[in-house]
Amino acid sequence: MRFAIALSKTPVVIDDALDDALRERFTERERVVLAEAIAMVNFWSRFNQAMGVGSAGFFDARACRVR
Repeated sequence: MRFAIALSKTPVVIDDALDDALRERFTERERVVLAEAIAMVNFWSRFNQAMGVGSAGFFDARACRVR
């Protein structure tokens, strides 16, 4: 989640602690795939906002709390 949040902000800042945690848990290929997936979801979200496409209502904040 911290990686997704960091990649969703402008500017993107990945601090050393987050980078170290990612390298401990994921291979380089896995980090690339993860970053790609996060970037695509961010693209779709921004594109939909620009085109006036509303939410489909699938997200329930009670099910996924970000700290």
